[in-house]
Amino acid sequence: MANYLAITLSAVWLMACAGGSSDSQSPSNNSGGGSGNTSRVKVPGACVDPLVDGDLHDQTRTFEEHVHIDVHSIDLDDDGDTDFFVVSPQCSTACVRSAYIARGSCGIYVGTFNSTSEFFPKDSKHEGLKDLVIHPHEQEDNNQHCYEARLEFNGKKYIEKARRECECKAPGEEAKCEAWK
Repeated sequence: MANYLAITLSAVWLMACAGGSSDSQSPSNNSGGGSGNTSRVKVPGACVDPLVDGDLHDQTRTFEEHVHIDVHSIDLDDDGDTDFFVVSPQCSTACVRSAYIARGSCGIYVGTFNSTSEFFPKDSKHEGLKDLVIHPHEQEDNNQHCYEARLEFNGKKYIEKARRECECKAPGEEAKCEAWK
């Protein structure tokens, strides 16, 4: 059922994007929904189906699995449209997520990051997109390490600019963290 849903959603996205230019600055890709803001941030790259493109950025998924739209409602460019985040279906504590700036029914890829489900935008911006705070986990020598990291958009994709180690806590619980490095 999940595969049928993912395939159906992909087909709908492809039909919606079909016939449009792959130029991310094309008026057909900048329309639809939101606040009607015509001064949207110019983000380089093709406008793609995030469900299809997201599979290419998640090296942790199996061939049979496909990414799905994550449930976060975040507007990274403040244009009034919710931007797309995709995640693998086998996501547990920490997952690979890819972010796309919404342009009508398709999206422009702006980066992939590891994080728990608790990630959020900040008010600060770089190159027109909000900074992100993420919570990656790493396993090293049978010890789990939890972090808080800040990502900034460099004009092409999100990159990590600062990281600090934190206590590993359940989602929603406050964790003590080291000072920012």
